[in-house]
Amino acid sequence: MSSDNSHPSFPPNSDTDIVLCSRDGVSFCVRSYILKSSSGWFNRLLTDPKDVPRLAPNEPIRMPEEAAVVAGLLKTAFSMEMPPVDSTELLLDILRAAEYYEMPAAIMLIRACLTSDVSKVSPIRVYAIACERGWQREAEWALARTIHMDLCAPEVAEQLVKLDGSAIMKLFVLQRRRRDALREKLDDSSVYDKGNVAPQVCPRCDRNIGSNPWLALKSWWLSRAEAVPVSIEDIDCPEVQVAAEASCPNCRETLYDATHTRTNLRAMVKSLPSKLETLST
Repeated sequence: MSSDNSHPSFPPNSDTDIVLCSRDGVSFCVRSYILKSSSGWFNRLLTDPKDVPRLAPNEPIRMPEEAAVVAGLLKTAFSMEMPPVDSTELLLDILRAAEYYEMPAAIMLIRACLTSDVSKVSPIRVYAIACERGWQREAEWALARTIHMDLCAPEVAEQLVKLDGSAIMKLFVLQRRRRDALREKLDDSSVYDKGNVAPQVCPRCDRNIGSNPWLALKSWWLSRAEAVPVSIEDIDCPEVQVAAEASCPNCRETLYDATHTRTNLRAMVKSLPSKLETLST
């Protein structure tokens, strides 16, 4: 086969003895022993090719994948490059090809990259990929990163359609548990003792302060949590600042320790559930 249509990363040379040809006509020249050692499918084909007849000894092995997928597959399997984690659909095509051609090293590298800091794949997509394949660790990693996502947002809903009902339910259950835990923790009088006393009395003038700023904060936060997932960024909202710095309307005495209140709230949000007890389906 002419070198004109050879992939630049896999040109013909004296060491290559196998030619792969992609669906769009790009050829990939590789060493058979490397291909066999990285792929169970190719190992069987090249060791006992009678099951898949070839027209001639030098006839290219034609693959149904396009050149970009074949290139990514070979580069990943041969440890030449990292998987293309900035292109989700291409990465998924490479993963499916690696599974079909039985390339465990490529699959393992893709799994590792999906949960790495360099990955651009959406947590929802990682979650879908992991659930589909029974990858527990990756599913838990992705699930923990969906807790700040609005699952009803159009762009997220488009990704949710790729999940089965059980997997989708777990996303919503986790956010429901976070809202329930938020309510329980905000009501904890052992932590927020002053604000949860009703009616609230000023510690200085001993007069009823009227509208309780802490109760107003709780009402706002719990209502907001029904539409916007609870996040550590909530601590910086004006509503939190107003409550934390509230003072008695009668004598202007500060009702709470603002710094201590924010510290408690930040610790509270961090302690909310970030994973389910089990992800088994």
